[in-house]
Amino acid sequence: MRFETVWVHGNSIRIENPENLVSYNTYGWGTDVIFPKRLTIKIPDSWFHASVPTSLSLGEWEDTYLLSVEILFLAIHCKLDKVDIYDGSHLIESPSWRHLDGDWRFTKGNDDNWNKYILSRPHRMFCGVGVSFHVYVDSDFGPTRDDVRLIVASVGANFMLKNRFEDLASRVRP
Repeated sequence: MRFETVWVHGNSIRIENPENLVSYNTYGWGTDVIFPKRLTIKIPDSWFHASVPTSLSLGEWEDTYLLSVEILFLAIHCKLDKVDIYDGSHLIESPSWRHLDGDWRFTKGNDDNWNKYILSRPHRMFCGVGVSFHVYVDSDFGPTRDDVRLIVASVGANFMLKNRFEDLASRVRP
């Protein structure tokens, strides 16, 4: 058994609702999104999507299991509240996130980090990992903020690659 972490750069993020944004641009350092002021009762929001490269079945005797996903981002006067984790078109888990804001661009790898979601159980991958996340303008900061901004630096996935013979070998006694 071995472990692998794969990251996709933030400038590959896809935006589901660009009409809800003032602007968005991709740069060498990630995707930069500007949300509009909250002028009505409707809270501006959008879903963002990342596809994480996934190595499947590295030989006929090895399986790939997804263990967790991480999102590296900066949220200014907006919050990330929902994450959907997919295996191809199959929804694996849809956890409520922690309504995170602030700078999480340089926080990765630690299981205690709030920007890391550990699956309830390892998921044997069939296709490729998709991570979708929802961001909304935080009404706690008032309706007229000009600086509502999201920067996505990277999205990652942590895998366990398990040799099928390891289980068989542990069952066989000499």
